[in-house]
Amino acid sequence: MFYHLDLIIHVLISHSYHILSLAVLQNGYLSSGSADKTIKIWNLIDGTVKLTINGHVNYVESLAVLQNGDLASGSYDYTIKIWNPIDGTEKMTLNSHLDAVLTLAVLQNGYLASGSADKTIKIWNLIDGTVKLTINGHAYYV
Repeated sequence: MFYHLDLIIHVLISHSYHILSLAVLQNGYLSSGSADKTIKIWNLIDGTVKLTINGHVNYVESLAVLQNGDLASGSYDYTIKIWNPIDGTEKMTLNSHLDAVLTLAVLQNGYLASGSADKTIKIWNLIDGTVKLTINGHAYYV
């Protein structure tokens, strides 16, 4: 699908600060995470913001769409939050990292992997919100 440059520019300037992450939702909408601590859900056909999600208390650095369609966000507030991208309700907060959550990846088994400035990778069970595995060994941020 091709989008007009003016629509893309509108998306880029609608956050009040830098956009740090993007993820395409299962319904085709675009989610953006920003240094303004928000996540915005965009309809790229008409360029409108469908939803602004608030809940993090620091930068939203990473986004990932889960297998069930929920949206995961990693933040400089050391947390990962799981959101319903339709209505913006927070479903779960994952809190075990000791520094900013910089990257997220959805694994084939449905678990979520997170990389952090605390130099660890954590594998999360999203059914109960527990850490299944912590991987150490990086000398710098993951």
